[in-house]
Amino acid sequence: MTKKKPHLKVDADLNGLFNREGNTTPRSAESSPTVKQALRTVTRQMEATGLRPRTISDYVTHVNHFTEVTGVTYITDINADSIYGWL
Repeated sequence: MTKKKPHLKVDADLNGLFNREGNTTPRSAESSPTVKQALRTVTRQMEATGLRPRTISDYVTHVNHFTEVTGVTYITDINADSIYGWL
């Protein structure tokens, strides 16, 4: 087992993340960051916190596979159906 990393803990309220009622700000796909842009940000954060290169590489592999299988381009296009379809 690996130790839990405090810098990867999410304290935000994520209720309603995958339903339309929870989205208070309508965003067009053009104003939403792409999955690739978000992935670059996340991998930089992972590198800054000292995660191992293999961990980061595996994460990138899985996210890229998700986008290939589901065809999702923008973060706002991700929903529960796309995640379940990928799984």
